[in-house]
Amino acid sequence: LARRGAQAAARALARARGELADPRPWFEAPLRFHHGIALPAPELHAEALLFAARRLFASLAAWLDARHAAVDRFRLRFGHGSRPPTELEFALGRPSRDEGHFALIVRERLAMLELSAEVDSITLCAESPVAADPRARDLFGDPAQAGEDAALLLARLQARLGEECVQRLDLRADHRPEAAWRNTVPSAQATTARAGRDAAAGPASTRTASPPPRTTAGLRPLWLLPAPRPISAPRYTLLGAAERIETGWWDGMPVRRDYYLARDADNVLCWIFESLDAPGQWFVHGYFG
Repeated sequence: LARRGAQAAARALARARGELADPRPWFEAPLRFHHGIALPAPELHAEALLFAARRLFASLAAWLDARHAAVDRFRLRFGHGSRPPTELEFALGRPSRDEGHFALIVRERLAMLELSAEVDSITLCAESPVAADPRARDLFGDPAQAGEDAALLLARLQARLGEECVQRLDLRADHRPEAAWRNTVPSAQATTARAGRDAAAGPASTRTASPPPRTTAGLRPLWLLPAPRPISAPRYTLLGAAERIETGWWDGMPVRRDYYLARDADNVLCWIFESLDAPGQWFVHGYFG
């Protein structure tokens, strides 16, 4: 064969006989998961759709195991024949490769979903896998389990109510009370980490309480009014020195106020201030629990 110019055939024969090295490429799992199934009959009931989708969840879990990876979100597309498909995105709350976790989140969404038509196919897509957490369980129980439970609860609420309906308060680096916080979508990682720290610290009853503050400066009410409400100062008893907040001149929304901890005529603890731009004008800005 070699003398007749068939060098490629000769090398292939030599590799087959073991006379030449024949290295084979390693199998590499695809970078994204995309798999679908056709239903044996059109279906509209949530439990039947979930039963069919479990096959896809098992395939996704095997794909993630092969990559030693996990996902924190995925998409399901429900086909309706000639009609446009219904596409849903699911957030898991924390990276996971547990098919039971996938099914639990999907069940919450399907329980609230009204499909436009019967479903004849289901497609599951997952992209951007992350490395799976290799942490082993602690000898006396896993403190991170509390964090995982909190993240799972968060994911179930988001699946049932919608991500935009589940929010948390987040602090901002601003001394103005009305600008010192904002509503944000909860971070699964932050929820998991905080709950894990709380679990590791032990029950709340065993923790050392912080000493009471020696000054009222820096205290903030739990209930902050949407806007300061004008009041009559003589009806309030001041309980400490003023805390001056004077800031915001650089962004066109300046405030110049002296805040006080005070009690009103009904003995309610509140947060009031006097405007430095209009001395003698008092406002209540919030109430303590």
